[in-house]
Amino acid sequence: MTKEIASSFEQGPSSGMGWWAFSLSLVAFLSGPLLGIFASVVRPVLDVATSENIGQVFGFLFGVLILATIVASFALSLISFQKGERSWAVWFALVVSSLAVCFLLFMLIGEFAFPH
Repeated sequence: MTKEIASSFEQGPSSGMGWWAFSLSLVAFLSGPLLGIFASVVRPVLDVATSENIGQVFGFLFGVLILATIVASFALSLISFQKGERSWAVWFALVVSSLAVCFLLFMLIGEFAFPH
């Protein structure tokens, strides 16, 4: 049983799910610099302005949001790929989100295998 190919590599995604996977993977790709900017610029400003450690709360929530974005990008890119999307955007989403999910699994296994 062969799967009908919805788009080739040279084309853009033919479905909205493919574009969502690509968009979320861009956020996942830029999550390192985004978290770095937040930690070095935004968090100190929040802590000084509120005189509390509100920056830590926002930093944690921002990190959880990035993790959810990475997992959603991975799921959407897998579903798009299974539905026949073969465009460059879906391949980009699949590669970036797969690397990010593998890194997250590696860190999670390391935390449980060698607690500190």
